[in-house]
Amino acid sequence: PGSYQFQIRGVDEKENKGNIASLSFKIMLPFYFQWWFIIPLVFCIGFIAWIFIKNRINRIKKEKKFLEEIRAERLAALRSRMNPHFLFNSLNSIQQFIIDLDQEKANEYLGLYADLTRMYLKHSDKELISIENEWDSLMIYLELENLRFPDIQINSSIDPEIEISQVKIPPMLVQPFVENVFKHGLLHKKNGNKILDIYFRRNKEKNLEVEIKDNGIGREAVRRIQEKSSLNNSLSYSTSNIMKRIELLNEHREEQIRVQVIDLKENEENTGTKVLLSFELTEE
Repeated sequence: PGSYQFQIRGVDEKENKGNIASLSFKIMLPFYFQWWFIIPLVFCIGFIAWIFIKNRINRIKKEKKFLEEIRAERLAALRSRMNPHFLFNSLNSIQQFIIDLDQEKANEYLGLYADLTRMYLKHSDKELISIENEWDSLMIYLELENLRFPDIQINSSIDPEIEISQVKIPPMLVQPFVENVFKHGLLHKKNGNKILDIYFRRNKEKNLEVEIKDNGIGREAVRRIQEKSSLNNSLSYSTSNIMKRIELLNEHREEQIRVQVIDLKENEENTGTKVLLSFELTEE
């Protein structure tokens, strides 16, 4: 495309040159290079791209919302599977106090159980609660278990540097690990003191770390006892539940909830178990 000029002249045998004749002409741009075509084309392409991106974003939002709903339902289902086990143990304990004609303990247990049930119902639909609320419910749970197992010494503390009313964690995540200590780690211990330590503190990364340590018989001994028993493997069941819940909670989280289970040994003998839970600190 462009403007051109074609020139020509004659030359005879004696090299005499004639006048130059000229012809001017112009080759136009193709229509697809014309501004009146390019501008509407760019607009149309941009509009189509905008429609595509908008639809894609809406589809992603719908998929994310759907996955979050599924995830919430699965978490609720796991919580509902864990709560009946606690209810069953509590009713058995109340029944035992009644059989033993220990009305004072039965009344105390019922009062604590009612308080704890109210807390669980209050927190059941929340994804995060403050450490203060989690700690309060955990202390009531420990009081209940201490009524059943008065020979167990319980030590617990919270790092004063943690803003317990501001820092938030998933509800009822610590309690199942503590329940395993009562049900398995310390239940089968026959000799010596039974000690349970629970500490909430900041770790080196300034995240929340929960340590649950007992001086029970250890996981290996519990497995051997359950292999010989005809009962269901409740330890594996409860541990599987809580691990599944942590796996679900870790979806869509940049900082993961980490669980480390350490078998404590001394002179090649099991001396207990330590569980370390590490949480991302979520503050309002």
